[in-house]
Amino acid sequence: MILEALEDQRRTRFTEPAQLGHDLTIEHILPQDWRLYWPLAADSDPVQAAIDRDAVKQTIGNLTLVTDRLNPSMSNGPWAEKRDALRTHSVLRLTADVRDTPSWDEDAIAARTGALCEAVLEVWPDA
Repeated sequence: MILEALEDQRRTRFTEPAQLGHDLTIEHILPQDWRLYWPLAADSDPVQAAIDRDAVKQTIGNLTLVTDRLNPSMSNGPWAEKRDALRTHSVLRLTADVRDTPSWDEDAIAARTGALCEAVLEVWPDA
């Protein structure tokens, strides 16, 4: 519901009218099972970096909506493949900032989390 409201909030009077379908699922951009294709920075403490990554993967900044067919096709794949799939198949305004991001890491997720939290306060100012 929150992600759908954020999608609606990003649309303008110039945006094509479209209703969100019932076939949308939540996509973890940084996968929940990230270890195979998403290596940690070489200069990081691997234990602390893994703990930090596991925490950030569940934040709103790491989530978007995709169709239930696109979600498993991206699965736990590397960022370059996910970004290409999002560029090719996603038309959501919610995902526009993600599609243009050269790398997807903890800093990108934190920045997007902040932006989405500000948007949530615009949608629900009394929250």
